[in-house]
Amino acid sequence: MHLLAKLAFASICLLGMACLRKLGWTCSRKFLYTSNRYVCAAFLLLWGFSIAFALRYVSLRLHPGFLLWTFSVFAGVYASVPNYGLFSAQTIPDGVQTRHFGIQWLPLVVFMLSFVAVTVLMQV
Repeated sequence: MHLLAKLAFASICLLGMACLRKLGWTCSRKFLYTSNRYVCAAFLLLWGFSIAFALRYVSLRLHPGFLLWTFSVFAGVYASVPNYGLFSAQTIPDGVQTRHFGIQWLPLVVFMLSFVAVTVLMQV
């Protein structure tokens, strides 16, 4: 059962990474660059926290071990940036550079801080 749980954990991480990447790109195209900045910021805060919470929950349920846990944290960092790889930095107009910077960094910082906080609060 232990090996099966590790396999399930790795599969969940890979599938989550792929699905969140597609969802992040879709959200970036549809409304992150065009919507109200408060709506955008609220979405990005929720995005980063949700990934941190889900990752901690799955880690507690499946006990992945150190190497898979480390992989999952890097997968969470990758998935927490919704527009990663969608646009080249040179193609972003000057008027949107600040928003582009925020879309890249806000959910990443929220993910890292939330992951530490959730890990401390959800001790077993």
